[in-house]
Amino acid sequence: MGSQPGPSRAALEPFATLDPAALASLPASTPLTVRSAALSAPSLLYLGTGGGKLLLFSLATPSSPEFPRLLPIGATRPVSAILPLPSVARVLVLADGMLLLADPLLVRPVRRLGSLRGVAAVAAAQHASPSSSCSLAVAVGKRLLVLDLALREADELEVQTREIAAGVEGISALAWVGDDSVFAGTALGYSLFFSSGGGTGQRVDIFTLLESAGAPRIRLLSGGQEAMLLVDNAGVVVDRSGQPVGSSFVFNSRPDCIVEVFPCVVVAAESKVDVYRRRNGVHLQTVPIARRGTVA
Repeated sequence: MGSQPGPSRAALEPFATLDPAALASLPASTPLTVRSAALSAPSLLYLGTGGGKLLLFSLATPSSPEFPRLLPIGATRPVSAILPLPSVARVLVLADGMLLLADPLLVRPVRRLGSLRGVAAVAAAQHASPSSSCSLAVAVGKRLLVLDLALREADELEVQTREIAAGVEGISALAWVGDDSVFAGTALGYSLFFSSGGGTGQRVDIFTLLESAGAPRIRLLSGGQEAMLLVDNAGVVVDRSGQPVGSSFVFNSRPDCIVEVFPCVVVAAESKVDVYRRRNGVHLQTVPIARRGTVA
């Protein structure tokens, strides 16, 4: 397992403070409640709010972020996930159990992706080579679906839907690892499904979770070829077959956010950011963060 925090080393340096509400010129009477965030090349940052807004910021000059656009999704539709899909020139938004599509610069209104309701989680496949298509794993009800998207002429999307598992209850976390491995997390534990299963329901249970372990959370590592499965305050790294690889991580507390910034893993929790070495889980640095306003 990863070692406990030692002497802090300067692996990460804060260089800018982003105040989304101030940059968007929103009044203090309507504070933003940030629920989701995503980065997209070359230098775009998307934020989703609990009040149904999608905000776009430019980080072309990191020390001086710019606010290009705010796109209303719906006052009763909190934005719980944002997935940039550059291969099909779209940004996928999960809001109030519905899948919505926006253009990368948020110029046009959002459009529904299919007619699914009650979507609990969604994940995108990480394609290494450039293409004009992408695939999504979607948990809705007791079904696990794959949506194959292809960009056609006149910027139109062709969407095909197939079921890869049924009778799976309570999926709240998904991650697509490698070519066809879809990891799913429920309150009971983590399981692995295969996108090429053809609806056979092929399932590999990885391990169970205790009630005290908290909600499941999965984060991609190694460019989408490995995943970190969170168990309370520990992160277990597995390959696309669900087998443990390398060192696991032991965090000071249960992380609110986990991201890989190679060769490090950066986690945020309890008003601080901790930096760990990706190779062996050794703690390198702690950066305190001052809380400002209401953020969730």
